[in-house]
Amino acid sequence: MSPWALFVAGLALTAVDWAPWTSRTLLRNVTKRVVIMVLGLAALFAVAPSYLIIGWRPVSLGVLVGGACLLFHVAIAGGVKLRRADVTPGMAKTAALIYLLELPAEEVLYRGLLFVSALPSWGLWPAVTVSSALFFGLHVKTWKDPAVWAGSAILAVICALAVAGTGSLWTAVLIHDLNDFGFITLVRRRNLFT
Repeated sequence: MSPWALFVAGLALTAVDWAPWTSRTLLRNVTKRVVIMVLGLAALFAVAPSYLIIGWRPVSLGVLVGGACLLFHVAIAGGVKLRRADVTPGMAKTAALIYLLELPAEEVLYRGLLFVSALPSWGLWPAVTVSSALFFGLHVKTWKDPAVWAGSAILAVICALAVAGTGSLWTAVLIHDLNDFGFITLVRRRNLFT
């Protein structure tokens, strides 16, 4: 599979990701994310397997940058809003779905398939722009908050630059997970099962 074919596959999966019928129920959304993860990782392994390597540098950078994003969200919110009473089995299930499936699948698609495939042919900034614009579009579709839109655009650029700088997709996964843990769990206390 060529980088161009990988990019086209990424666009096809982006269309699936954006399709309203794929997110109408939790089961459909989970199924969509599993499909994106499996197909995306297989395609990335075939074309650019070095981006799947986990090393100390990508992990360190991911934790450092992601931790800074987490602290930013908590500071802007005036502190952690999550209380002991919020920590329920439903919250644990929500966290597992978001941080082990939802966000890694987004990174496989937007930074893995789209960014990594565009990078060799288009160069850094065009690849950052296209993959970030598509990621931003997903968040405009799913969130009604302009502050979330702005945050998703900034996060997309940070994650793409982190992948380019470390050569590892896992840096972006860690950054995205820690950023959203700060925003979604510690500040917004999101629970899908209440």
